[in-house]
Amino acid sequence: MSKVYIIVFLVLLQGCVEKNDDELSKLIIGTWSYNYDSGSYGFIEYTEDGNKCEINFSFGQDGNLSVDLYWNKWKIENSIIKSEMHASSTSFLEKGYMIHDKIIELNSEKLSVDMIIPMGDYKIEYHHKSNKSESGKVCSIVQMHLTRN
Repeated sequence: MSKVYIIVFLVLLQGCVEKNDDELSKLIIGTWSYNYDSGSYGFIEYTEDGNKCEINFSFGQDGNLSVDLYWNKWKIENSIIKSEMHASSTSFLEKGYMIHDKIIELNSEKLSVDMIIPMGDYKIEYHHKSNKSESGKVCSIVQMHLTRN
Protein backbone atom coordinates (compact mmCIF):
# COMPACT_ATOMS: atom_id res chain seq x y z
CA MET A 1 0.00 0.00 0.00
CA SER A 2 2.89 2.40 0.66
CA LYS A 3 4.00 2.13 -3.00
CA VAL A 4 0.60 3.47 -4.05
CA TYR A 5 1.03 6.51 -1.81
CA ILE A 6 4.50 7.17 -3.19
CA ILE A 7 3.25 6.94 -6.78
CA VAL A 8 0.30 9.28 -6.02
CA PHE A 9 2.67 11.72 -4.29
CA LEU A 10 5.07 11.71 -7.26
CA VAL A 11 2.23 12.28 -9.73
CA LEU A 12 0.94 15.20 -7.65
CA LEU A 13 4.43 16.60 -7.28
CA GLN A 14 5.00 16.42 -11.06
CA GLY A 15 1.84 18.51 -11.59
CA CYS A 16 3.21 21.21 -9.27
CA VAL A 17 6.54 21.60 -11.07
CA GLU A 18 6.65 24.92 -12.89
CA LYS A 19 7.31 25.00 -16.61
CA ASN A 20 10.33 26.82 -17.95
CA ASP A 21 10.06 29.71 -20.41
CA ASP A 22 10.71 27.50 -23.46
CA GLU A 23 7.89 25.13 -22.47
CA LEU A 24 5.55 28.08 -21.84
CA SER A 25 6.49 29.60 -25.20
CA LYS A 26 5.52 26.39 -26.99
CA LEU A 27 2.25 26.01 -25.05
CA ILE A 28 1.10 29.57 -25.75
CA ILE A 29 1.30 29.26 -29.55
CA GLY A 30 -2.19 29.36 -31.05
CA THR A 31 -5.48 31.21 -30.83
CA TRP A 32 -7.14 32.04 -27.51
CA SER A 33 -10.64 33.43 -26.91
CA TYR A 34 -11.67 35.58 -23.97
CA ASN A 35 -14.56 37.42 -22.34
CA TYR A 36 -13.12 40.11 -20.03
CA ASP A 37 -16.47 41.40 -18.85
CA SER A 38 -20.09 41.38 -19.95
CA GLY A 39 -19.39 43.53 -23.01
CA SER A 40 -15.88 42.65 -24.17
CA TYR A 41 -14.97 39.59 -26.21
CA GLY A 42 -12.08 38.72 -28.43
CA PHE A 43 -9.36 36.57 -29.83
CA ILE A 44 -5.61 36.66 -29.26
CA GLU A 45 -3.18 34.73 -31.42
CA TYR A 46 0.43 34.01 -30.48
CA THR A 47 2.59 32.89 -33.40
CA GLU A 48 5.92 31.06 -33.37
CA ASP A 49 7.64 34.02 -35.03
CA GLY A 50 6.82 36.35 -32.11
CA ASN A 51 3.65 38.07 -33.29
CA LYS A 52 0.76 38.55 -30.88
CA CYS A 53 -2.40 39.73 -32.62
CA GLU A 54 -5.71 40.62 -31.00
CA ILE A 55 -9.20 41.43 -32.19
CA ASN A 56 -11.39 42.89 -29.43
CA PHE A 57 -15.15 43.36 -29.74
CA SER A 58 -16.72 45.72 -27.19
CA PHE A 59 -20.41 46.44 -26.80
CA GLY A 60 -21.26 49.73 -25.14
CA GLN A 61 -24.25 50.25 -22.83
CA ASP A 62 -26.21 51.53 -25.82
CA GLY A 63 -25.40 48.33 -27.75
CA ASN A 64 -22.97 49.95 -30.18
CA LEU A 65 -20.12 47.74 -31.32
CA SER A 66 -16.50 48.83 -31.45
CA VAL A 67 -13.67 46.69 -32.79
CA ASP A 68 -10.06 47.28 -31.76
CA LEU A 69 -7.02 45.63 -33.33
CA TYR A 70 -3.60 45.17 -31.72
CA TRP A 71 -0.35 43.80 -33.13
CA ASN A 72 2.42 43.16 -30.62
CA LYS A 73 5.76 41.41 -30.55
CA TRP A 74 6.01 38.95 -27.66
CA LYS A 75 8.47 36.81 -25.72
CA ILE A 76 8.30 35.01 -22.38
CA GLU A 77 10.88 35.76 -19.69
CA ASN A 78 10.62 34.51 -16.10
CA SER A 79 7.02 33.35 -16.72
CA ILE A 80 6.05 36.85 -17.88
CA ILE A 81 4.65 37.52 -21.36
CA LYS A 82 6.45 40.68 -22.42
CA SER A 83 4.63 42.37 -25.30
CA GLU A 84 5.74 45.46 -27.17
CA MET A 85 3.11 47.27 -29.23
CA HIS A 86 3.93 47.20 -32.93
CA ALA A 87 0.66 48.71 -34.26
CA SER A 88 -2.86 49.35 -33.02
CA SER A 89 -6.17 50.74 -34.21
CA THR A 90 -6.43 52.84 -31.05
CA SER A 91 -4.72 56.20 -30.68
CA PHE A 92 -3.74 55.71 -27.01
CA LEU A 93 -1.51 52.65 -27.58
CA GLU A 94 1.44 53.72 -29.66
CA LYS A 95 4.32 51.71 -31.10
CA GLY A 96 6.75 50.71 -28.35
CA TYR A 97 4.11 50.61 -25.57
CA MET A 98 5.03 47.76 -23.17
CA ILE A 99 2.67 45.27 -21.53
CA HIS A 100 3.80 42.57 -19.11
CA ASP A 101 1.42 39.75 -18.17
CA LYS A 102 2.44 37.37 -15.37
CA ILE A 103 1.39 33.82 -16.29
CA ILE A 104 -0.74 32.31 -13.55
CA GLU A 105 -1.81 29.21 -15.46
CA LEU A 106 -0.94 27.92 -18.91
CA ASN A 107 -1.78 24.52 -20.30
CA SER A 108 -3.19 23.16 -23.54
CA GLU A 109 -6.67 24.54 -22.73
CA LYS A 110 -6.32 27.54 -20.38
CA LEU A 111 -4.27 30.70 -20.10
CA SER A 112 -4.68 32.96 -17.06
CA VAL A 113 -2.60 36.13 -16.71
CA ASP A 114 -2.29 39.09 -14.38
CA MET A 115 -1.18 42.37 -16.00
CA ILE A 116 1.71 43.79 -13.98
CA ILE A 117 2.87 46.49 -16.44
CA PRO A 118 1.37 49.00 -16.79
CA MET A 119 0.50 49.05 -13.12
CA GLY A 120 -3.15 49.35 -12.26
CA ASP A 121 -6.12 47.65 -10.71
CA TYR A 122 -6.62 44.99 -13.38
CA LYS A 123 -8.62 41.78 -13.14
CA ILE A 124 -7.06 38.43 -13.90
CA GLU A 125 -7.67 37.59 -17.55
CA TYR A 126 -8.91 34.11 -18.46
CA HIS A 127 -8.39 32.74 -21.97
CA HIS A 128 -9.46 29.45 -23.53
CA LYS A 129 -7.57 27.74 -26.35
CA SER A 130 -9.42 27.59 -29.62
CA ASN A 131 -8.04 24.31 -31.00
CA LYS A 132 -10.09 24.43 -34.19
CA SER A 133 -8.98 27.90 -35.27
CA GLU A 134 -7.02 28.25 -38.48
CA SER A 135 -3.40 28.95 -37.62
CA GLY A 136 -2.34 32.49 -38.55
CA LYS A 137 -5.86 33.72 -39.34
CA VAL A 138 -6.16 36.31 -36.54
CA CYS A 139 -2.74 37.77 -37.32
CA SER A 140 -3.41 37.92 -41.05
CA ILE A 141 -6.64 39.88 -40.44
CA VAL A 142 -5.03 42.24 -37.90
CA GLN A 143 -1.89 42.84 -39.96
CA MET A 144 -3.87 43.43 -43.15
CA HIS A 145 -5.98 46.14 -41.49
CA LEU A 146 -3.13 47.79 -39.58
CA THR A 147 -0.78 48.02 -42.57
CA ARG A 148 -3.26 49.69 -44.92
CA ASN A 149 -2.47 53.29 -45.82
